[in-house]
Amino acid sequence: MTTTPRDLRLAYLVSSYRSGGQLTRLLTTLRRNDPAAEIVLLHNGFENPIDPAVVEAVGGHLHLTSVPVVWGDMSLELERHRVLRWVLGELDVDWVLTLSEQDYPLAPAAALRDRLGGTSADAVLDVQPVARTSEPAVAQDVRRRYGFRYATLPSWPGGRRSPRVLRRAAEVLALVLERSQPFVRLYLMPTGTGLPPKVGRRASLPVAGYELWWGSAWFALSRRALTAFVDRLGTAEGEALVEFFARTVIPTEAFTPTLLAGEPGLVVERDALHEIRFSDPGSGRPDEFGAADLEHLLASGRFMARKFAPGDPALDALDAVTAPAR
Repeated sequence: MTTTPRDLRLAYLVSSYRSGGQLTRLLTTLRRNDPAAEIVLLHNGFENPIDPAVVEAVGGHLHLTSVPVVWGDMSLELERHRVLRWVLGELDVDWVLTLSEQDYPLAPAAALRDRLGGTSADAVLDVQPVARTSEPAVAQDVRRRYGFRYATLPSWPGGRRSPRVLRRAAEVLALVLERSQPFVRLYLMPTGTGLPPKVGRRASLPVAGYELWWGSAWFALSRRALTAFVDRLGTAEGEALVEFFARTVIPTEAFTPTLLAGEPGLVVERDALHEIRFSDPGSGRPDEFGAADLEHLLASGRFMARKFAPGDPALDALDAVTAPAR
């Protein structure tokens, strides 16, 4: 007797800071497009309470953060680790795709399942080694982020609420430190985050055999990759990497790539499933897509895009493209 293989089963892991219509619409669309998928919401309830009925309505699983999380830092990364462990132990899924509340599908779920089911890789991440980053300004920035161990300074100078002259003074000080010696850096967080500066001393990865990688915080992991990831977190090497990255800048863009790239036997496909555009990298915020970007988005070959403003008309147009055939 032969059995018909089941369709690839996805878990969508959505991280959210806000509740409201935009989040509800995303969850509803994910369920409409992929009825067999698991929907897992990691919500920062310290930032904004959520009605559990929003998640129950789509048959999803709600996880509230156990601590307040800060943009880009290890607090969010550790909360995702906790939920990924739960997914591995409790859900029967083949792949996990990470999303934010401001993402939206660009293609039918069946196309995404075909894409993941057709790869021989264990993970799909838009990443690259820090040491081989070719664009000089980007390479310089990522070396600053991950080549030093940082401590957070008080919000003055250089935060979003500081006068422009103080921000400029902090920028000059950071440049003087960088040009005069290799041991100490002052890192000014992107202006759009409102986060205070950090000061750091030179450091390197504490685990032999690993190389620093960085890239997008949005990726897909197969069950095999997820198992290896969770297993590694429980080792001395995993704990050392957590401790190291907790003192870097924006570890959400480097911890997972570094761990997976250094894991023996895992194959990482370096590709983007998301379409993301940064017109102003210094702000720390990606562009908001709109109706004028629809042609570009649909021709991108990506499966998700971020980010969109709540209620943007482009979402209605994307619904027409991604809805399952009747």
